[in-house]
Amino acid sequence: MAVELPISSLLINPAATFDEIREQSADALRQAMGVVVEPSMLTAIAPHPDAADIPDTPTIATFAGFPTGKHHSLIKATEARFAVQQGATIVALVPDVAHVQQRQSTALITEVATCRESIPRPAQLAVVLETTVLDPATLQWAVRQLQPVGVDAFIAGTTGSSPEGIHALTSASSVPVIGVGGHESAPALVEAGAGALWAIF
Repeated sequence: MAVELPISSLLINPAATFDEIREQSADALRQAMGVVVEPSMLTAIAPHPDAADIPDTPTIATFAGFPTGKHHSLIKATEARFAVQQGATIVALVPDVAHVQQRQSTALITEVATCRESIPRPAQLAVVLETTVLDPATLQWAVRQLQPVGVDAFIAGTTGSSPEGIHALTSASSVPVIGVGGHESAPALVEAGAGALWAIF
């Protein structure tokens, strides 16, 4: 039996040009799908002409701290705030993976809380947890640290997700877990518990 894929957004190739992003994002929005782009390419996303008539406006998502997370927390917060000013409805924060791997609670919470304070609601803050790198116990530890900070979702990777990691996240999280993958990997991510997908096509 085919698994229905809850594709919420199209993750556009970081190497795409401005014109390619404009074309791909317009096509995604026409299908009521959100888009995920690099922060510098948010201006390539043309507003949907019927946005006022769409009950659930598609997500416009981007990253802060991409790709390594090795940015000062204030730089990430500034990047997140500017992204929202440029039209992003959700910012996916890439934390310093060392803070997670070494379970440095204070450092991890500080960078996420700083970013959360920089983007007032209704803008949403997600946190990227690399499920292909981090073990299940560490993923669950990170969830427990970050949920009280006001995280709206967890993204299970920047370029791909593991089913085992998604299962670990969903077992500990009370907020949505978003998987990242293509046609071949997507069914397994949904079966593991991903509530939505950022699709790589």
